[in-house]
Amino acid sequence: MNTKVDSITTENIRKKDTESVRLCPVCNYLGKFEPFGVERPRQNVRCPGCGSIERARLYYLYLLSTNYFSEESCRVLHAVPEQCIRYKINRVSNIEYHSHGLEEIEKTEYENNSVDVIIANHVLDRVRDDLTVLKEFNRVLSKDGIALLSVYMKRDIESDLGVMPRRYGKDYIERVEKCGFDVEVISAEDLCGTTISYIYGIEPKEVIVVGRKKNGI
Repeated sequence: MNTKVDSITTENIRKKDTESVRLCPVCNYLGKFEPFGVERPRQNVRCPGCGSIERARLYYLYLLSTNYFSEESCRVLHAVPEQCIRYKINRVSNIEYHSHGLEEIEKTEYENNSVDVIIANHVLDRVRDDLTVLKEFNRVLSKDGIALLSVYMKRDIESDLGVMPRRYGKDYIERVEKCGFDVEVISAEDLCGTTISYIYGIEPKEVIVVGRKKNGI
């Protein structure tokens, strides 16, 4: 991925203080990040400039690595949007942007194969019926489109679907695949390397789950 860290180099940041200085790829804030969380706050993860946290910055970086922002036209369905990402995407002139709440994504009014990018970041664990939502996403996704379907997932356990929010385990990927998707799991390390991940305030092993229609149909 050709991610430009603006004019600020890794060495510049090292000279300042590698233990605390971070760069936000969403709003270009440079400095210390804030703690985030309730019971056990994670330190140095929330950007005070735009409010982004690790997972939002990661999928924004992934979107920047694609061609969707530069296509002649692009329709985006954003479920329960993070405001920092909503603001950035909604300002791109070629994008037809639509945001939706939890209750609106089980059945939409989009035609088949009409949405180019679906963003549902840490959403499926909170909807009433995740399989219904996944099938709806697959129905409306274009043949060349992508669906960002990340959830909190522990790969050493089986999913516990009897609680809310759901607790997904190693079988989550198979669950998505059964709804018509080919799935790719991409880590921050894969996307931009260990050092740059650290600078962006993202754990290098943090992953995003990207779905595409099986056989492009």
